[in-house]
Amino acid sequence: MLGLYATVTRQILTGEPEGGRFPEERITTEEAFRADTLNSAYGSFEEEIKGPITVGKRVDMVVLSENFLKVEPS
Repeated sequence: MLGLYATVTRQILTGEPEGGRFPEERITTEEAFRADTLNSAYGSFEEEIKGPITVGKRVDMVVLSENFLKVEPS
């Protein structure tokens, strides 16, 4: 989750630097989520055994109290 925060805001947990470091490199929460899930499986050549939740694939699952795609990253 900290990696998603940093990718989306381009800031450290204290909110620095204001506006984010290299703000032009920010991506959306959805893009960051995809990069951490589907794209990381592809990047490690494991897309046949990991990735989207489908029958026969390995999965790590986290249950959150809120829909993190709809809340502010901070």
